[in-house]
Amino acid sequence: MSSVARSVPLRLIPAQPEAAVRRLHLLMRQRDALRPLFGVAWDNLAARFDGDELEGWAAGVLALADVNAGPSCLIAFWEISRSYPTDEGIAPLIVAAHTAANVCRHAGAQAAAATLRSVAVARRILDSGPDLALIEYGAALRLWIFGSLIVGLATPLRTGVPLADGGIFLAGLLGLAGFVGVLESAIARLRLSRIPQFLVGAIAFSVLALVLVLR
Repeated sequence: MSSVARSVPLRLIPAQPEAAVRRLHLLMRQRDALRPLFGVAWDNLAARFDGDELEGWAAGVLALADVNAGPSCLIAFWEISRSYPTDEGIAPLIVAAHTAANVCRHAGAQAAAATLRSVAVARRILDSGPDLALIEYGAALRLWIFGSLIVGLATPLRTGVPLADGGIFLAGLLGLAGFVGVLESAIARLRLSRIPQFLVGAIAFSVLALVLVLR
């Protein structure tokens, strides 16, 4: 009987992972400075979303904490969460938290905080309606004016035929628009750590052009 008992292997039962909500509340108990702001955000969300949704939101906050995003990043995320409309669900907030955590992992806490603040600004702009239309119109008008100046400087020759000159002008604007699109796409694919170097290079070329003009 004893030999049979010794031959039976023990079956290990894996421990259930601790809930993200509980882990988050335990973490906030250790952060005296952040606890009041977290409490306000949590009470606001708890009144609008159910337990499963709050679990995903808490996992997003923990993802930010795990990469040492810092108080400014956490506070920015809580502010976004408080102002986010209930009818759109909590999934976009969870995506924003994990995206900011990924940004923090590769570019630092300041870049992650700036990403979250830009989400709030973009939301206010997108909800503004006529204001957004005016912003888009102003951007298009600015591109048209500066593009016209650049095309006029790049193609100073005139044929004297209005249709031919207009066609050359429009072709130049289309080429310039394509170049701007390609350039912006290339800049958007740069790593955030390369952006300061790119800006320093642009400033250096601007200073050089100013010196050449003033000579």
